[in-house]
Amino acid sequence: ECGMADQKKLVVREILDTETRYLDSLLIIRDQFLIPLTNEANGLHPILKPKEVSSMFLNIDDIILVSTELHKNLHTRIEEEKSVMVGDIFLRLLWGFTLYRKYVAEYELALNTLKELEERPRFAQFLQEALKDPKTKSQTLESYLIMPVQRIPRYKLLVAEAFKNTAEEDADYKDLKEALGKIEEVAKFVNEEIRKRENTEKLRELSRRFGIELHKPGRIYLREGFLTKICRKAHKRYTFVLFNDLLLYKSEQDVKAKPRTISLCGFQDAPDRERYSNAVQLSSNSKSFIVYAEDAASKKLWLEALAKAVPETAAAGSAAAPVWEHDQDYKNCLLCQTKFTLLFRKHHCRNCGKLVCSKCSNNKFDLAISDGKNSRVCDPCFRNLSGGMSPNPDAPPPPDTPTSSSTLRRTQSAAPPQNPKSPLPATAAGSHSSLGAAGAHSS
Repeated sequence: ECGMADQKKLVVREILDTETRYLDSLLIIRDQFLIPLTNEANGLHPILKPKEVSSMFLNIDDIILVSTELHKNLHTRIEEEKSVMVGDIFLRLLWGFTLYRKYVAEYELALNTLKELEERPRFAQFLQEALKDPKTKSQTLESYLIMPVQRIPRYKLLVAEAFKNTAEEDADYKDLKEALGKIEEVAKFVNEEIRKRENTEKLRELSRRFGIELHKPGRIYLREGFLTKICRKAHKRYTFVLFNDLLLYKSEQDVKAKPRTISLCGFQDAPDRERYSNAVQLSSNSKSFIVYAEDAASKKLWLEALAKAVPETAAAGSAAAPVWEHDQDYKNCLLCQTKFTLLFRKHHCRNCGKLVCSKCSNNKFDLAISDGKNSRVCDPCFRNLSGGMSPNPDAPPPPDTPTSSSTLRRTQSAAPPQNPKSPLPATAAGSHSSLGAAGAHSS
């Protein structure tokens, strides 16, 4: 218990010392920036208009009053009364801490105003001269304006530490407990505002980097990193950026390539293969594919981030596009085993993603993922989609025209009859073996 008392003295001393430095910084804002600009604003040739000054400094005068009162009470209690009871002081000033909500909520707008005004030569010159003044301690106005935003979380930590080192039977215990609860409420609001501001800054930075507008109300940045994407003909390294409503990816090899975006509707852990491991399957209603991370730790972080994103982006009942088999994985049709050649070309079933020949994909169907267009499907998928209707290889090929969601289209391959079909077991989407040539391909 004696150790707790000694520790509390140290904490209470730190509360006073940090409040002294904090108040000094607030007074620098007032004396070196706010008052000179306010006086100029009322002159004939003002550097800034009164409204611009108030938009930049917000309710800093109120914050200064609160800090002044807190500092005075702490100094009297600690230096003059030699007491470490501070809970009642914070309780009496709880009204003042609520004033921080207004400052923090409007801080982002104030910062934007400052950055816009810095483009004006006279104001830029004023800031440069203030920076050279020893009284500003070589700190910018921006570095001072953020201090009230940072102070509330600091109050929370210090009061929590004082409470932790106060015995339950101590007269200060109840006051500290109540004060800490109220300060935590304000700190929670402040931390959320800080998170929003950091997210906004990140969205703007990414918009500049990728050359597309990513800043949007409600959009939250989650994770960025490198992943290797299993493409149709090769494995390619991409930069991936995940948001709560969007996945962006851009090729690392092709600097001129434009970034692509999809809205995920699902993801799942993918099994390791001979040529890759740490894989994840990403699904959307327009495009699905497999990516793999550099190591297990990176994969875990991506899975955690995806778990935050997909529940928000996935629409109830939305259909996912299939993962296409890799072109070089198969030299034969997965259904009839006929070898692919330059003339006997390979095709992807748009419903399951398997590599099949033209004879085994001689049908079209208006899939939910096809946006009203007829898409090539393999015979097994056609039977499932059409409710058991048998494919008709003898029917003439129809024109590729959009139809309603209930319309079926069947086509006949121009290739000569091949070996009778002998269906094989379905191969897992995204599997990868060798990279040898496997004949021509037709999308």
